[in-house]
Amino acid sequence: MRFRYLFPLVLFGAIAALSLMAFHSSRPVPRHGVVMEVLDPSLARFAPLWQKEIARRFPYAVGVLCHGGNFVGDQWIVSATSYGRNLTAQDIANYEKARYPGRVIVMLCCNPGHLDLGISGVYFATDSVWCVPDRALAENLEAGDRLLDSGLEPPLNRWDENPGVVGNVYEMISD
Repeated sequence: MRFRYLFPLVLFGAIAALSLMAFHSSRPVPRHGVVMEVLDPSLARFAPLWQKEIARRFPYAVGVLCHGGNFVGDQWIVSATSYGRNLTAQDIANYEKARYPGRVIVMLCCNPGHLDLGISGVYFATDSVWCVPDRALAENLEAGDRLLDSGLEPPLNRWDENPGVVGNVYEMISD
C-alpha cells in the first residue's frame, strides 16, 4: 500500500531529468566566477545582486534562482518556467551538481516548509528567500536611491516583520 505512490514519483523524477538535459545540452558551461542559473525570467533582474552576494562566500559557485514553496507530500517543488514545468528542488540540485562538477550549488528559492534537500555541497534556505540580498538593500538605502532604479521600495521593516527570511549567503545551510 505504501509503495503505490513510489512509481509516480520515480517517473516524475525521470521526466524532470530528461527535461533538464534537453534544456541545457546546448549551453556552454562557464569556467570562472559565480554562474547564475535563472529558472524563472521574472527573477532575472535580481540575478546580478545574488551573484555578487554568493561570491562573498563561494567565489566559484552556481546560484540557482527560482520560485519555490509548493509542497506535494514531502516534496519541495519549485517553479522553473524556463523548463516549462514545476520540478522538485532535489531534481534541479542534482542536475546542477552534475552539470557543474566540483562547484558549490546555492539554491535561491523559498522553502517555507523548512524541508531538507539532503544533498551534500548544495546550500539552501530553511525558509523564504528575499529577492534582493540584504547587502544590496543596505547599499541602496545608504545611497538614498530607489532599489535597482526599478520602482521597488526597499522593505524597511524586513528584519522586524520577517526575521526567519533569508537575505544573505551566510544564512544558507548544506548537508
